[in-house]
Order: sequence, then structure tokens, then C-alpha cells
Amino acid sequence: MPKIKDMEDSILNVLKQKSDLLIERRRLDVEDAVEECAGKIDPVRHSRIVEREGRRRRRKEMRNKIVDSAEYYEGQSSDDELLHSTKNKFESDIGRSNWLLAWMK
Repeated sequence: MPKIKDMEDSILNVLKQKSDLLIERRRLDVEDAVEECAGKIDPVRHSRIVEREGRRRRRKEMRNKIVDSAEYYEGQSSDDELLHSTKNKFESDIGRSNWLLAWMK
């Protein structure tokens, strides 16, 4: 039983890391918007603004493709996109834990 608890803790840790990453990115986005309104844009903020606008543009393009689909609900878009390398790392970590759980059954 302790092994299952350890694997569950491992999965929860990976999910918490992902959540923390997205929360921090959102916090920085809000901070950037405030600084942009104040006219204070440095190169780091500018690169985050460009990345954020790219994510928004990609989501809008995807939304236009599925507008007639039941998959899209107005007002529920999010900024939860991850870089492929980050997404793959989280999926790999969770997949490894799931494989161990399946093997133990």
C-alpha cells in the first residue's frame, strides 16, 4: 500500500507543479498588463506579451475551426497552453506513475 500512496503523491506533485506554473504565468500576465498601461515595457515583459498574444491568436484560430462544435463554450477559453517540451515532461511524469500503478495491479 505505501507504494501506491507514493505513486499517487508523485502524480499529485506533477499536477501541482503544472498548476503552479500556470498560476505564476497568469500572475505575470496581469502584472505585464498593468505595466503596459503605465507605459513601462522592458524586453522581458515584451517577450511575455508577444507569447501571450500568440497563445490568444492560436486559440482564436482553433475556435474559428470548431465554432459549430459542441466543444466550444463562449467565455471558457483559458491561457493554459504549455510549450510542447513542458507538456511532454508533465505527460511523461504522469505516464510513468500510471504505468507503475497498472503494473502493480
